[in-house]
Order: sequence, then C-alpha cells, then structure tokens
Amino acid sequence: AKHQFEPTKLLTELTQVTRESKNFLHALPRQLNFLLRKINSPDQAFRLKVQEIDNLRKTVAISFNLLFLGIIISTIVLSASLIYVNDHSDFAFGMPAMSFFGYIFAAFLGIFAFINYIKKS
Repeated sequence: AKHQFEPTKLLTELTQVTRESKNFLHALPRQLNFLLRKINSPDQAFRLKVQEIDNLRKTVAISFNLLFLGIIISTIVLSASLIYVNDHSDFAFGMPAMSFFGYIFAAFLGIFAFINYIKKS
C-alpha cells in the first residue's frame, strides 16, 4: 500500500492523465466537427447491425413456410372431405378414390413439414 500511494508515483500518474486530457480536449472540437459534417452529409446512411436479427429473420421465415404449408395441407384435407361426402364413384379402401389420394397427399405433406421443421430448428 505504501508503494501504491507513493507521492512521486501519484505525481507521475497525475501528470500523465493531465497530458492525455489536454490532448483529448485539444482534438475534441475537430473530431466533433468531422462527426457533425459526416452526419449532416446527404450521402450518409446509417447501418445498424443487431446480432440477434439474423436469428429472428430465420425464425420468422421458418414460421411463414410452416404456416403456408399448413394452409395447403388443411385445404387438401377439406377438399378431400368434401369429395368424400359428395362423390359416390370409384372407391379405394372404402372411400372415394380422390378423397383417399387427397388424404394420403396431405399426410405426406404433413410428414414433410414436420421433418423440415425438425431439421431447421
């Protein structure tokens, strides 16, 4: 502690801080002037890079893809159900063939969406 608070050491450090402060204060107006000119320039464009924005963009893209695929699958299931109720021709496995193939196609798309979701998560 005696070495740390030695008067000559404190004087040396104070002199160094004073010198650095003088240099800083001497350069400050020039630097502020440069900064203000750059900000007010018509060609100036600000770029803000947020580290987490890339993760957010990826999550939103995956969500929209899954939502789109979900809408397509539900449309196919609804169409197949309407065909099942109204169509009484060409049966496959006890139901109209178009309904059967619609349900199978929707199931494959659902499995594909699930696997794709698992891979991207």
